[in-house]
Amino acid sequence: MRCQLEYPNSIAALVASALAHFDSHFTPYLACFQSRTRSVEEAARLYLHGLCQCRRRNLEKMAETVSGSQYQRPHHLLSESAWNRSGVRRQLIADANAHFG
Repeated sequence: MRCQLEYPNSIAALVASALAHFDSHFTPYLACFQSRTRSVEEAARLYLHGLCQCRRRNLEKMAETVSGSQYQRPHHLLSESAWNRSGVRRQLIADANAHFG
């Protein structure tokens, strides 16, 4: 997937790089989106791609922009799914500390 926003060149390069390396960045978070019986990993992946690709960050625009996305999946992820929000926060803190010190 490629970024469809018009960012200044330096920001566009960062967004393009993040999307190109998305799987390696997302891997540590996978366990946060899985339960014993269900996984919302794909909905989370599509939602995060939408955040990077859409100027107007609403679920309808994201579903239109991101290939393979549908409005219902990220909506369910955000409103109904039981995923490990505290695990995501812990991993974000660990990533930020590793990156920024």
